[in-house]
Amino acid sequence: MKTGHFQPGEQPETTFELVGECLYRNASSGTYYALVKRGGKQFRRSLKTKDRALANRRIREYRSKITQLTDVSGGARVTFVELSERWMKTIEAQLKLFEPSMGPI
Repeated sequence: MKTGHFQPGEQPETTFELVGECLYRNASSGTYYALVKRGGKQFRRSLKTKDRALANRRIREYRSKITQLTDVSGGARVTFVELSERWMKTIEAQLKLFEPSMGPI
């Protein structure tokens, strides 16, 4: 890791430590990150926590979301139509609350 002053446009090197399966910790900040591979693609995300137990719970949730976005049979991506149909099913209950004022959906 570099230390000291940086030139304009130059960024410090970030060091990640592998602490679990698909779980990394930023050495300087202590924040946990997920690195999940699925269907030939790599998905990375900050888990926005410095707590290991919470990071483990969040990485399980993140892996579940990644699995839902890929087709298990061939690793192909979900089409926009399929994804929008899934989304619509998740919000139907919320939309029904507005039906009396907006009419049928």
